Amino acid sequence: MFYPTHNFAQNITAELAVNPDLSLAVAVVGLLGVYVECCGPGRILPGVLGSAMLILGCWGLSRHPLAWTGICLLGASLVVTWGCSAIPSLQGLGFAGAVLMYRGFAQLLASPPLNPWGALAAAVAIQPITSFLFSTALRARRNKLNDTGGLARLEES
Repeated sequence: MFYPTHNFAQNITAELAVNPDLSLAVAVVGLLGVYVECCGPGRILPGVLGSAMLILGCWGLSRHPLAWTGICLLGASLVVTWGCSAIPSLQGLGFAGAVLMYRGFAQLLASPPLNPWGALAAAVAIQPITSFLFSTALRARRNKLNDTGGLARLEES
């Protein structure tokens, strides 16, 4: 009889714990799955698989010492991206958000640095979708506020 000597789940978690580039890639694919679920609610599979992959990728990244510089740059990237979406006169800062996200990913880990090309790929994959979701959420919020005022006027008359 053939008995496998390795457990598949142990191999994946061991590889994620050792390879931070793979962990970042798994986290980015997981985040994209969560984004797909946000854009089309009710599709269960992308949200569940995306959440599982995001958690697994973050777990793999947490096995390495994180640098506060990278975390602060990623936070600044989200603030700039939100500002570009919320304030129309700041649309030109979208590129600055992408650069901040790239630098944040590149400086995220202290000891084994991430591959710069992997950090660039992660920033290019996440930045436009994040900007689109921020602008869509803000537009939906404005439309809801505008519709609520119209409904209140209809009920009064």
